[in-house]
Amino acid sequence: SSPMAGTKKAYAGKFDGGSYTLTVNYTGSGQATAPFNIVEGAVIENLKTAGTIRQTATGDGYPQSHASGLVGAAYGVTINNCEVAVAISFTLTGDQDQHSGGFVGHGEGKVITMNNCKFSGSFSGPEGSRTSGIAGLVGWSAGSGSSFNNCYVAGTYKNIVDVHPLVYTSDKITVSGSNNFYC
Repeated sequence: SSPMAGTKKAYAGKFDGGSYTLTVNYTGSGQATAPFNIVEGAVIENLKTAGTIRQTATGDGYPQSHASGLVGAAYGVTINNCEVAVAISFTLTGDQDQHSGGFVGHGEGKVITMNNCKFSGSFSGPEGSRTSGIAGLVGWSAGSGSSFNNCYVAGTYKNIVDVHPLVYTSDKITVSGSNNFYC
């Protein structure tokens, strides 16, 4: 199967999941493999995602996959009252910096707002590899002004060598947050 939205053009609407669970089974060979491939100014709320995402390659000549349990690439997004319980796995061997996150794979340097969200999924890399660049919420590059409130990260990680609890980035950004927890 393939992502449900944002594959050719960024999804820019409001998606209310009605507190239902979306079960996915995706295998991706390009960047930003996720239920919402690309979003721009979208609002996603009241949704749980479960199932599996298997990243077999990164495509496009880039080494990072930006795989995620909800949004692959976000050019601005608000996520409210969502849970990601997706098992995300990588099959690429060797030293692989994936820049992948539980909720957003790549923040594209834009504002990401998250309220009342939980990551209970998992990330796994192949045995003997050094899969890195993983975060519980945003895998890479949330923009300055992003905020994370009442978010909980309780994911599991197998064969992952570099995990950041909330956001993974080397950019200098200013974000706000309150009542965020991880274990």
